[in-house]
Amino acid sequence: MNEPQHDYRELKAWQLAMDLAEDCYRLIKQFPSVDRYGLESQIFNTALDVPAQIAAAYTGGQINPDKLIAALSGIRQLQTLIQIAGRIYYCNGDQMTRMLKQSEIVRLTLTRMSRSVVKVASECKLTPL
Repeated sequence: MNEPQHDYRELKAWQLAMDLAEDCYRLIKQFPSVDRYGLESQIFNTALDVPAQIAAAYTGGQINPDKLIAALSGIRQLQTLIQIAGRIYYCNGDQMTRMLKQSEIVRLTLTRMSRSVVKVASECKLTPL
């Protein structure tokens, strides 16, 4: 059996979301300065919120599925914002594709994690946090 996670920083989903947030920051640095408080700000805030939600989901060795759902929602929002950035030529197609693939890996990891939490809770006849 796997050793239980002791810290949110050990969660693969958190690590991937942190990498994604870092890459989003690099992406938005190339946006035009006229967009300082528009799409750039939205991407930045959303990218930061995803790993923060994952960290908040992990409390006392247990995972709160509602916080994971919030992180999943944030990933979908981030994917949409990245697509908008590509459509208005703030980033090129390769950058957009890479960021979308990276965000999809985070989404799939969170989805598996969420399903696992619900499954364990139902097998133990527990109510998730």
